[in-house]
Amino acid sequence: MTREEVINVIKQAAEKLGKTPTFTQLLETKQLSQYDIRKHFGVYASALQACGLPVRGSGYETTLRELFNDWAEVARKAGRVPTVGDYELHSHYSLKPLMRQFGAWPRVAAGMAKYACENGLEEDGKDVLEAVATHLEGRKRRPGSSKWDSPRILRPGLMPASRSMGLRRWTRT
Repeated sequence: MTREEVINVIKQAAEKLGKTPTFTQLLETKQLSQYDIRKHFGVYASALQACGLPVRGSGYETTLRELFNDWAEVARKAGRVPTVGDYELHSHYSLKPLMRQFGAWPRVAAGMAKYACENGLEEDGKDVLEAVATHLEGRKRRPGSSKWDSPRILRPGLMPASRSMGLRRWTRT
C-alpha cells in the first residue's frame, strides 16, 4: 500500500464516521494494517496530520488557543462561566490541561479572560468575557460580610491541639 492510498483510506473513514477515526476504528475497517501506518508515517498522529485531520484525544498536546476556544464554546452553551460538570459534559478536552495551566478550577475563568485580553480575543469573546466579569464580581465578598473574612490573629505559645479520649495534649506553635 502506498502513502497516498493510506491517506485516502483514512479520509474515507473520516467521511463515513463524520469525525476523525481513532486508530482502532481505522484498523476495524480492514482496509489497512498497523504496518501500513508505521511504514509510511511512523505514528498515527503523523498520518492524521498528513490527511489534514484534527489530532485530538488522550495523549495529544493542544494549544491554549484551542483550549480557550473550547472553553468559550462551553461557556456559551451554559450561558455562564462553566462549572466542572458543564466542562466535562460539553468539552472536547479533559479538565487536566486547564488544571495544569491554571492550578485549580476556580482560577480558570480569570486565566482565560487574561489570555483573551493578552492575545487580542476581546472582540470574538466579548460575551464570554462579560460572563467572566460577572462571575468574578459575584465571588468578591464585602468586608465584614463573614466572620472568616478577617484574618485570624495567631499568637505564639501553647495551644491545645486535641482533647480526644479525655487526654489533654499541648503543642508548641
